[in-house]
Amino acid sequence: MSGLWENIRINEIVENHYPIQQKGRGARSCILACDPNFFEPYKMIRKFMSRVTSIIAFYCLIVIIQAMAPGGAFASEEKKGSKAEMFFPIDNMSVPILQNGKSKGTLLFNLLIEMQRPGERPLMLRYAPKLTAVFFEELYTYASTLKEDKKVRLRKIKAMLTIAAKKVAGDERVKQVLVKDYYRTFN
Repeated sequence: MSGLWENIRINEIVENHYPIQQKGRGARSCILACDPNFFEPYKMIRKFMSRVTSIIAFYCLIVIIQAMAPGGAFASEEKKGSKAEMFFPIDNMSVPILQNGKSKGTLLFNLLIEMQRPGERPLMLRYAPKLTAVFFEELYTYASTLKEDKKVRLRKIKAMLTIAAKKVAGDERVKQVLVKDYYRTFN
């Protein structure tokens, strides 16, 4: 009900103070049309908001450009020639230890392939499935000869896997294969 009483009061004020005919427009629009200073604060707010939105749009544009730039703040690749680019990881290689048709345990390896030159990482991505298959085959053969009381000989594994990696990717690309860490369990 307060809205109705408010409209009636506004109509009374308009009729008493502004003797302008209302041609199909409400009493409020008549007040707005009659008072020339009514829109001043709104004009200032509109000007301020247009400046703020243009500044926000400018900052958004800068963030998008930086994200698309190859050397920007969001670049995920390492710099050319860095130490991290010299190594290609092969993680979580799980090899079962099978003897006499039964599972005796598991070997879990995290390996690093050290490359001869930096920048060959994208090329090594193409060889990754074949390298993983060859490494699994070599480690499976080694694991089948492993006894419970025998230690895992990391030098032998490193030499075996380095030879296999050089056969797959080439001598000019692979320097050596490193065993980052391993875990051995017996059932």
